[in-house]
Amino acid sequence: MYSGLKKLDSESGMAAGDTLTIDMKKGGVVQGLWLYCTAAGVAMTKAQIIADVGLIKILVDEEEKVVLTAKELFDIYDYWFDYYGVATYVPAGVIPIPLFRPMWYSAEARQLMGYGTLGVSSMTCEVAIDAIALIDKIEPFVETTPGQMELGQHLCIRRTSHNFAGTLDQEISTLPKGHADIATIAYHVGLGATPGQIDFLTYVASYGPGVDREVFPKLPRDVNDHRLHRYHRAAQADFYTADFSILDAIDSNIANGPIVMHTLTPNWNVGVGAPGAFQILCEEIRGIVTQK
Repeated sequence: MYSGLKKLDSESGMAAGDTLTIDMKKGGVVQGLWLYCTAAGVAMTKAQIIADVGLIKILVDEEEKVVLTAKELFDIYDYWFDYYGVATYVPAGVIPIPLFRPMWYSAEARQLMGYGTLGVSSMTCEVAIDAIALIDKIEPFVETTPGQMELGQHLCIRRTSHNFAGTLDQEISTLPKGHADIATIAYHVGLGATPGQIDFLTYVASYGPGVDREVFPKLPRDVNDHRLHRYHRAAQADFYTADFSILDAIDSNIANGPIVMHTLTPNWNVGVGAPGAFQILCEEIRGIVTQK
């Protein structure tokens, strides 16, 4: 099985406040999208891209599958790859949007976690242009493998917003639950604009009255970062990551169907202060039952 890239129509003449829509449905199984951003023919740096590009969404039949800012996409990509020093070799100008977890290297996992297009009416990428300091052109390249496959089980990244004005333990119990079609792979808990500092994190999965499973028992950040490093992850300064798929198996996850509540409790450092507004990036597998 080979993968290849298709160059899509370039976008130019953008203005601040515009949202670009890129048609990604080009047959086969879509494995990822790469956005090449330039200013006057010169590849932009990460910092320049982050200043100009805001929220990026991948939608299938108008349902949001991936919702991240350009900076968050860079952070997720670095989490997956920085352990190997790969970020050193990422060319300037590129926003990477892989649609499978790169740790799943087997051909079977790649095919399973790609986005099949059979029976799909639309597959698009929306790119919000926040400013026009430099950017004047985006060239999209879609990576595909041949073959016909329905959407099937697929990687999604949900973005949820939260706000805490206090420190120490702050409980979050509003994360999506009870969906048999969804399994959680990881929570990337942002530190906020202030930013705050998470010293410990507790995660409890509740399956009914008195049936609680403490998956992360007030885990110190240093211990968690060492655990991530051991399994070839690169902990990012802007997140505390609770990764449930550390063994890199596609069935290594927290199935949401039987769960009545996810309780995530970050402990915020008193001396550093409260985080204010922050995001949690939820890596998920969807389509477990419906295959869409």
